[in-house]
Amino acid sequence: MCVCVCVCVCVKREAEIREQFRLAMEDMEPAQRWSNGVERKVIQLGDQFHCDNLTVNAFSNGAFGHYDRENFRAIHHRRAQQLWFDIVNFSRTKATELMDKIMGNRTFPLQAVKERQQRWEANQEQMAWILEKLGVLDSEGVPSLVSFCREMFEISDTSWVRRSADDLATMLSMPEIMVAFAAEADMGEYFKICTRFNKVGHVTARYKI
Repeated sequence: MCVCVCVCVCVKREAEIREQFRLAMEDMEPAQRWSNGVERKVIQLGDQFHCDNLTVNAFSNGAFGHYDRENFRAIHHRRAQQLWFDIVNFSRTKATELMDKIMGNRTFPLQAVKERQQRWEANQEQMAWILEKLGVLDSEGVPSLVSFCREMFEISDTSWVRRSADDLATMLSMPEIMVAFAAEADMGEYFKICTRFNKVGHVTARYKI
């Protein structure tokens, strides 16, 4: 699997952009300019948040493919996130009551965030939450969110909710979806650290490799 590794340079002035681009490439050994057969690229932007956002988007698309929002039966981790939001948001009261029933006396507050094309931090935090909660099992040893989807499929009288719950239960049982969730969550955590670092001090050139 080839993933484009980007070097992001955030600067304020056009002249500095050109100079920092040149210095970044000169500092690299020839072998370092390539990763997994893909040449490193430099993204030139005006602030660190959008650098992080575009780089994470490029990583997600390069590693796991583009998410076609018009394909309502797509098997994709970002669609899984959207399905979770759609099911819970359709009736948060019903969703909360159902999860309370599944978990018994254990507290299990629901978190559902709409999948966003440009807001990487929201996506990654939601995927990390889904991964964590999949590790919580119901009384029969079934992952809590899978059990939730199966129950929702049985009790809902809305056709698209039933279909979405069925699709989501399937995807939450697929190793490739779990790998994608884990990779996105790790990338989001890494870039949150980078963003906080770049907000400190007076350095105008920031590098993300």
